[in-house]
Amino acid sequence: MSNKIPKGETLVVGGSPRVHLLPPEVSQKKRSRQLQSRLGLGVVAVLAVAALAVAGAYLATLNAQTGLLSAQSASASIAVQQRKYVAVTQVETDVAAIKKAQIRATAKEIAWAPYIDKLSGTLTEGMKIVSLEAGIDGAFLPSTTVTVPLEGPRIASLKVTVTTPQKSIATWLDNLTSLPGFVDATPGSVDQDKGSSYKVVVDLHINDAALANRFPAPKAG
Repeated sequence: MSNKIPKGETLVVGGSPRVHLLPPEVSQKKRSRQLQSRLGLGVVAVLAVAALAVAGAYLATLNAQTGLLSAQSASASIAVQQRKYVAVTQVETDVAAIKKAQIRATAKEIAWAPYIDKLSGTLTEGMKIVSLEAGIDGAFLPSTTVTVPLEGPRIASLKVTVTTPQKSIATWLDNLTSLPGFVDATPGSVDQDKGSSYKVVVDLHINDAALANRFPAPKAG
């Protein structure tokens, strides 16, 4: 018998003896338990990932709901503010309507009391106004100017009756031209009143230069 070691093999001296004395079933159960343990860890990992995904989805939903509530709150606040300004807008609309109505209503307005004071200022010594009639021509038509043949365009007429010395009639007619908006003055009748006094009736026409313009229309632009 040869003690020669075959080529390619190494002789191990003092190595640990390895002898499997347990039945194969025991090793198989051990491997099965290891496999089950690994599977259990895998399931736990999957469950952990699923839990994280559910938590993330919940947080995303919660953030979306919070954003929705915030948006709804902002929308409600805007609606409240709009309701506050509705009244202001209505007031502004009413004020604008009133201003337009004032402009239309006073488009042909003449401040008669001051105008009559100016008319009285044209009288000369010895003259006196005994009656006066005034009227607006086309009062509610701002663009209308009345034109009568042989008479100038006007917006208003006055019929003035005065008592005056004869010598003062011509001077007074000249003085009438100083009145605001004077167009013309036509003597209607001249009758002797008492002694050297005469009663004179004059039709006086005036244009829009005599308007009061209390509520002037806004300038365009």
